[in-house]
Amino acid sequence: MHDLRQVYDLLSQLRENERGVSISDGNEAERKRIDPIVNAVLKLVTHAQELKGIRPQLIAASKQVNEAKLSKEDRQKFRSRIDDAFKQLELRERKEEGDNKNKQAVAYDEAKRIVAEATQYLGVASDLREAKSKLIAAQTHLKQANLSREQRDELFKRISSGFEILNRKLAAERNQQDLHAQVAYRELSDKANDLSSRTQYATSDFGSIRAELAALKKAVLEVRAMPKDKKDELIRRIDSIFEALGKRQAAQKAQRDREYQERKAQQNRDYEVRKAEQAQKQREFEARKAQQEAQKAERQRQHEQKQREYEARKLQQEQQQREYQARKERETRERAEKQRRAQAERERNNKNNKRR
Repeated sequence: MHDLRQVYDLLSQLRENERGVSISDGNEAERKRIDPIVNAVLKLVTHAQELKGIRPQLIAASKQVNEAKLSKEDRQKFRSRIDDAFKQLELRERKEEGDNKNKQAVAYDEAKRIVAEATQYLGVASDLREAKSKLIAAQTHLKQANLSREQRDELFKRISSGFEILNRKLAAERNQQDLHAQVAYRELSDKANDLSSRTQYATSDFGSIRAELAALKKAVLEVRAMPKDKKDELIRRIDSIFEALGKRQAAQKAQRDREYQERKAQQNRDYEVRKAEQAQKQREFEARKAQQEAQKAERQRQHEQKQREYEARKLQQEQQQREYQARKERETRERAEKQRRAQAERERNNKNNKRR
């Protein structure tokens, strides 16, 4: 596009310059004026990436050659060069057209596959939102793909048929969801009434009721097709039951606290009575224990006295036994000594008798 702009500016400038050229300048001036125009256009034909817009430039250059005051020979040369440029441009255009057709064929196969996948998925889709996303993605791809008009129209017709089928399925799904929402509303409303009744007379199962209310609220929010006013009504009722349940639980707790305090006070009184009784029993026990210990001490004293007397008697008996043994041993020694003396005396007597 930049090259086209340069050529356009050059032609404009030469047209302005043409007005200032006098007839006396002759063919040489005209040739010098036309030559850059033809060169620029030929360069454009040879090197430009974008062919669109080049043909009008060639036509404009040819017009400049025809209108210029040139010699027959110069005019023929310029026309020959421009004719060659037209032929070269036509060759490039045919080649580009062939390349474009090949690209369109590849793009058509790809687009056809994408459209087929989207329409086939619609036939088995469990989630129609996903099917719609695939159709929209295929439609966007067709808008951006390099396709011929016939190819694009053909595939757009298939997409349109897919959207018609999708719309019918969506309508049937909405009808089914509306019916489901009506049934769900009645069931959820009955459940809310039941929980409200249970809340009025609840005494201990507050946790289970609160869990059921939370599950009920979640179930209401999950019913997508339920009208907003119906859903809001159920949510308000559930919130009011939550509030009533909180008040009921607080009242029950206050009642239990009072009963607990009363039981605690009675327990304290009973404890004091038992404590006094236990103290009396402890005093009696201590007294009995002191008496028993005194009796035990007396028995122990008497036993020890008897033990001492027994030990004394035993010592006395042992002393007497030792004295008895000592006397007995002494007597035994004395007898032995008497016997020895008597024997000795007899022996002396016998010896004396023998001497005589």
